[in-house]
Amino acid sequence: MIIFFFSDVSWEGLYQRPHHIAKRLSKNNIVIWIEPLTFSHKPNFKLKHIENNLYTITIPAIPYNARNKILKRLTLTLSSLNIFRLLIQKTQIKFINKIFFELKIKINDEYIFFFENYQLSDVITNFKPTLIIYDYIDNALGFTKLPKHVIETWNKLIKNSNFIFATSNYLINQIQKYRKNDIYLVTNGVEYEFFSSYQTSTNPTDLPVEKKIVGYIGAIYPWLDYDLIEYLCSNLPDINFTFIGKTHPDIKPYLENLQKHKNFFYLGFKNYSIIPSYLSKFSVGIIPFKRTELTEGVNPVKLFEYSAMGIPTVCTNFSDDLEEYKNLIFISSTKEDFVQNILSAIRKSTESEFIIKLKNFAKQNDWDEKYQTIMNVIQSYY
Repeated sequence: MIIFFFSDVSWEGLYQRPHHIAKRLSKNNIVIWIEPLTFSHKPNFKLKHIENNLYTITIPAIPYNARNKILKRLTLTLSSLNIFRLLIQKTQIKFINKIFFELKIKINDEYIFFFENYQLSDVITNFKPTLIIYDYIDNALGFTKLPKHVIETWNKLIKNSNFIFATSNYLINQIQKYRKNDIYLVTNGVEYEFFSSYQTSTNPTDLPVEKKIVGYIGAIYPWLDYDLIEYLCSNLPDINFTFIGKTHPDIKPYLENLQKHKNFFYLGFKNYSIIPSYLSKFSVGIIPFKRTELTEGVNPVKLFEYSAMGIPTVCTNFSDDLEEYKNLIFISSTKEDFVQNILSAIRKSTESEFIIKLKNFAKQNDWDEKYQTIMNVIQSYY
């Protein structure tokens, strides 16, 4: 099969669900990872071979989710013009035609359009893919206020896809307002062996020492509850709270405030390849999300990664979907609950029976299992 994989993140960026799926798809299929132009990563406008049958290319795109406020205002102004949107779309189509030419794909060949990025889906009108697949991983309407024409593009992809994968029941319920059939739940996962088998006698040099570590790995963005994190630092002074990940510009004042606490540590972004070395020193992993329109639909990868390392998870009650994991994680309704749950989780972290339970849960959610589920569905339609 030939799969055009329309991603909303860069191949060189934070290693996420799209990377895991695309990499596995490329073992037996030609996969072209098509990523949007952003200002956070160097663009690659020429088709580049990555590994196996995997290629990547950057194409122009309208940055509706831009973090820079000036760029965002400019985007909204320009994108309100039909002629501007049409120009971008035609340019995107030229890039895709270029891929056809370079890989000697004929227009009548069978190929699949696999969308992680619905904002690139207007290109469908100029092609005739054998299948159109939408992998819906986050609430499209939860990040930022979007223009009407962007929401229409999202609606159109939902209706025109042959089938849809969704990472949570919340997202499935959202999609079912527009269509009822051919929707499959495929939650996130973990590279189980990569995390569970990690062993080392040395610590990363930037980790805090002497106290137990309660940590978070992931995006440090506005959806974190910074008041809660400050409360934890104040009420659990004998614990080092360690955060690892990329930050959003808007959270700078919150981060500066937290760094006034002697037991709060922000270690910056770490490459995926060394994440297990940090997790191996955590006593507890936390997910301190606010409950928002976005987080209600989240199925956090970090839950599976913490579990693969045998680390208990403490989280806020940010989604009704967490009920499914209630026997594995500590769900907190209040700040006080969160404190008590951390203490309970620390005690649980030494119980071998509970650790085995966490690891078995993670193993059942290995990315290889998720890939096989996805392939089974594709082959049933293909």
